[in-house]
Amino acid sequence: MNYEWLMCRNFIFYNLQQKKSLGNFFRSTTNKLINLSIAKECGLEIPETFISESASDLLNVQKSFPVITKPIGEIMPIHFQEGYYRMLTTDIPKDISASENFLYPVLLQEKIEKQFEIRIFVMYEKIYAMAIFSQRNTKTDIDYRNYDRDNMNRMVPYILPMDIQQKILNFMRKTGLDTGSVDMIKTPDNRYVFLEVNPAGNIEMVSDPCCYNIEKIIAETIKNEIQNG
Repeated sequence: MNYEWLMCRNFIFYNLQQKKSLGNFFRSTTNKLINLSIAKECGLEIPETFISESASDLLNVQKSFPVITKPIGEIMPIHFQEGYYRMLTTDIPKDISASENFLYPVLLQEKIEKQFEIRIFVMYEKIYAMAIFSQRNTKTDIDYRNYDRDNMNRMVPYILPMDIQQKILNFMRKTGLDTGSVDMIKTPDNRYVFLEVNPAGNIEMVSDPCCYNIEKIIAETIKNEIQNG
């Protein structure tokens, strides 16, 4: 029954998609691994990334640099009994036995030292960036989404270098996305490292703290497109 309803729902969204709009319902999820490959093709720096189910592989990687892990796919909320689990980016402990194997292949990624994080909302050829000073709080220094409600991270407007902006726009074109939110890290030695893109956007997260009024700009852009045919 759910599958039958899914077909009907997709047909409705297909028809809505024919009208002037921003984003694409059928591209609201993407492949994180493919996106990393495309970002590298576009000249963006990415973290060293591995997928393995072997603890010995993890230990070998840890000899070169600190390692974090996060979901290979999209983050999904997990409810169990009375608990709620969030699938955030986390450190990997160094006391894992080489004889162990993981139950399922996991993503192992180089832990990039941060000067600050950057959330970048892209709309067509326009870029709105925000710096997130998450590294100053031990609760958010690995993943800013582990919010400290009592001491929220400072978030301010940020202007990316033009070459980074062009690489991001090229990345968006190659992935076929006309909108999305890109996550990057600026390192202490001023490198920009691409992490991932969220096609769903989360507009208000960037628009509200930075007073960009992105929602109004989107509405005006679509209105102008309709008026101009």
